[in-house]
Amino acid sequence: MRSTERLEEVADELARLSESLADLAMESLRGALEEGEEGGEAALAAVREEKVLNRARSSLDKAVRLLRSLSAGTAGDEEPEP
Repeated sequence: MRSTERLEEVADELARLSESLADLAMESLRGALEEGEEGGEAALAAVREEKVLNRARSSLDKAVRLLRSLSAGTAGDEEPEP
């Protein structure tokens, strides 16, 4: 298997994990809404959890972009992020 094919496979796997994190974040928000009706620390904890899950998802999405640019031979062509 060529390395570019393997990079694409890894990028696809990371993209699937990113979607799983998005699902978990939505579940966390739903929980926060349900808990929010009653108020309390559980709702705040669910919101914090959602934020962490979205940060992790963002990191995976960035990794997917980097791997795909590497497999396409365009790595380093993009503008640096701040």
